[in-house]
Amino acid sequence: MSAGGDGWTSLPFVNASANQSLGTPYVRVGVQLLVGTAAPAVAIGFAGRQGAKWGGVLVGSALGLEVEAY
Repeated sequence: MSAGGDGWTSLPFVNASANQSLGTPYVRVGVQLLVGTAAPAVAIGFAGRQGAKWGGVLVGSALGLEVEAY
């Protein structure tokens, strides 16, 4: 037998980014950092027992190269 349900949570986050020109205004390198948390965490249960918990701290990062063509 299976069961389904919906879980609702919010994800407040902070996003910071910076970029630097590489000697010309047409080429830039950038870095981005995202830090957040799921509140409240969502518990996933199996057979009346908690099997997993989704939530907690989220950390993401990105590094990029931007080239302006026009």
